[in-house]
Amino acid sequence: GRFSALKGEEKREVVLQVVADRAEYFRRKTYHPSQIEEKMEDGDLKVSYVVSNLDDLAAFIRSWGPHVRVLRPESLAERIESELAETLQAYREAK
Repeated sequence: GRFSALKGEEKREVVLQVVADRAEYFRRKTYHPSQIEEKMEDGDLKVSYVVSNLDDLAAFIRSWGPHVRVLRPESLAERIESELAETLQAYREAK
């Protein structure tokens, strides 16, 4: 699967919120065999995966920018937030 190039020991459930205008991409394509989708009341899509390594998935999440947000695990959401803050700081310092 797409998120298993780097395998870890422990399986982890990851739950993402995909904004409504990007949800169709996730409905049309299975990015990982464990993918489960659930439409949310506001039109967004909740997508979950069970993966053995978060590194590949973190890169995938970052590639979607503000259109995909980590709901669980909190540690992954914090990791993405920290990486984005570091990237923003690097761009600000380069000006």
